[in-house]
Amino acid sequence: MALAVEYLQQKRFRVDAVRLNALAVLLPLCGFGVYLLINQAIYDSPFQFLVSYKNHFGRHLSLPFEGFFSSWDGVFLSSPTKRFTIW
Repeated sequence: MALAVEYLQQKRFRVDAVRLNALAVLLPLCGFGVYLLINQAIYDSPFQFLVSYKNHFGRHLSLPFEGFFSSWDGVFLSSPTKRFTIW
């Protein structure tokens, strides 16, 4: 989306100035799509990277405020020795 806005800004938001090279804005999406296809071919799941991420790094997809409250608890509610532990 940001690339599309940047492209339109360079063309001064005139639709008649948009050329075929505007399709280059779609390249990042194409790259991600190829990555999902590779995951589908190898693991039978396009989003296998999420499972691997959770298994290897202990992370999972969550709402933004969950991370905030976890950090809040770690800073203010944990013992003083754990506050200074680098995780």
